[in-house]
Amino acid sequence: MATNSKKYNSKQVFIDKLEAAIDAESTLSNCCNHLFVLMHEGKIRSEFKKFSDIAKDNIKILTDYLKEAGVQDFILEKKCEYCKINPESFSLEGSVKLGIEIIDACIKLYKKLEELSSETESKNLFQSLVKEKSNQKNFLNKEYETIEEIKESNSIIDLHCIPTVASRLGK
Repeated sequence: MATNSKKYNSKQVFIDKLEAAIDAESTLSNCCNHLFVLMHEGKIRSEFKKFSDIAKDNIKILTDYLKEAGVQDFILEKKCEYCKINPESFSLEGSVKLGIEIIDACIKLYKKLEELSSETESKNLFQSLVKEKSNQKNFLNKEYETIEEIKESNSIIDLHCIPTVASRLGK
């Protein structure tokens, strides 16, 4: 009897994690699509669109897995449907940080799902999703580093050059 209870609990944990992964992908899709709309140019704009499209595909795959696990009544909760990020409050740095945080959550969920999976096919799927999300995170980390370098170079000019030049102009 304890073995059946243990199997049920591990199956329920798997289902819970799978539902959380679907929610995370939905959040990523909605958020990245909204950020894509807010941006006007740059490689990162097209990457956010790709991330959103990939997340939509992942939702379909994960929902199929959920159905195979016996869940027929899952309703996707659109947690970020009413995003408060407006064009005037948009920050590229903040967007990249947000993307990294959401992708981190996805990676953790997929690693846990891989651990909980007993089938090779499922393990392979979750490994590939971890790899996909790791590549996305690496891209965003590089973008974040570039943003930080630009901020640092601007602050050097702001802190040193501009005051020095301005002080000379007054003499």
